[in-house]
Amino acid sequence: MGHVYDFISSKIDSLVFSEFLPEMFRRVGLKEGDINDLTKLPNWFSSKNWTEKDEQEFKEWLVGRIRYKVRLTKRAAEQVAGMFILNYGWSTGIEKQLELPLVELNNNDLI
Repeated sequence: MGHVYDFISSKIDSLVFSEFLPEMFRRVGLKEGDINDLTKLPNWFSSKNWTEKDEQEFKEWLVGRIRYKVRLTKRAAEQVAGMFILNYGWSTGIEKQLELPLVELNNNDLI
């Protein structure tokens, strides 16, 4: 079992820079040449935003590529795609919607 997992893992790893990131960058208007520079920065994946619809369309594309290249079941490919997006996907803006407004308090409000 370990050999199969190692093969699948190495196959997916080889696709990250050759296919997954170039497509993800293209979808937010970046060029493939930006990958090496941008991914060296801490939290580089929070430097761009996309909509939830954009993310879903990318995930569908990603599942298709994983199924074709790695020969995984749809469910397994969806899990891999979900983990990739969770770890490296652009921000969807949901984080901004969840932020509470900053309220200034004076010392009397604390008593």
